[in-house]
Amino acid sequence: MEKNSDVGETLIASALFQKYSDCDITETGLRLLARRALCRGYPRQMVQHCLEIVIKKNCRRDLYNGDDTLDERRFILDAEFKAIMKYGKADDILWC
Repeated sequence: MEKNSDVGETLIASALFQKYSDCDITETGLRLLARRALCRGYPRQMVQHCLEIVIKKNCRRDLYNGDDTLDERRFILDAEFKAIMKYGKADDILWC
């Protein structure tokens, strides 16, 4: 297996990016988040569903009907999501 071979993240990222192209998200950021989740063993459908919820929570509040506190604990911190979408990575962000 190649070092950076696709594990399914491109399909997830492109589908979500096309669906939410009006949001302030990047396909590269979505690909990074999907790859992290897939490499941790989560199924593709679950990764796509959870990323969609996070996008709705952070970018399309009119479509979001979840619980902010629970969803932030279950999925990804809002600050981390926004850092990845803005800078392409969250590793260089100083967390307080």
